[in-house]
Amino acid sequence: MRQLGIDNTIKIDELLLFEKFVEEANQNGADLITLDTLSALADNPWEITRQYVRRISQLCRKNNVSLLLLQHTNKKGYYSGTSGLAQVVDTLLYIEDLGGNLRKLTVEKARFEKNREGCIFQLLSEGENSVRLEVCEDQNIPLKNDLSPLENKILDALGDNETMAFGILIDILGASNTTSIKGKLLSLEKKGYLEKFDGRRWDIIHNCWKRD
Repeated sequence: MRQLGIDNTIKIDELLLFEKFVEEANQNGADLITLDTLSALADNPWEITRQYVRRISQLCRKNNVSLLLLQHTNKKGYYSGTSGLAQVVDTLLYIEDLGGNLRKLTVEKARFEKNREGCIFQLLSEGENSVRLEVCEDQNIPLKNDLSPLENKILDALGDNETMAFGILIDILGASNTTSIKGKLLSLEKKGYLEKFDGRRWDIIHNCWKRD
């Protein structure tokens, strides 16, 4: 089992030491422990049984500490590892990358909440190492996952700018072939991501992907 720690000061190698780990975290003022990812507990995610997760969850609950488990999805879109893990967690959420700065949150399970409605949100930069999450007011925006790498780069370059000059976009992308860029802009326009600011030319791009 791999080692886990808080700022490399507390190490755990075995399940029996996890209780001390949680107690130390609580004494240091922590009310949340995040395991990123479940694979950090074992080289093979299938080794993480629901009995194991139930036990560490009980230890956290005993010490009034919340436990957040993160795991990657497999090719089928489900989390890696045994499906029995879903039976022992209180809440099961999926976050899907929709391209650009948009993500879709799906609530698969919520033991203590009747409302299981998910949402689409955007990631907004607030500095070099800070990101703010903001729920999109319009939840009926296009949900396209078939974007080309260049289309994704264009949306990333636009970011949360409402408009951008075509020349600035070219500079950000470092592109020399403006014809291919305009072709992708037309493709993104058809998909509802952006539009011509004046309705005729791509001199100024209006970012429909940004939601206020």
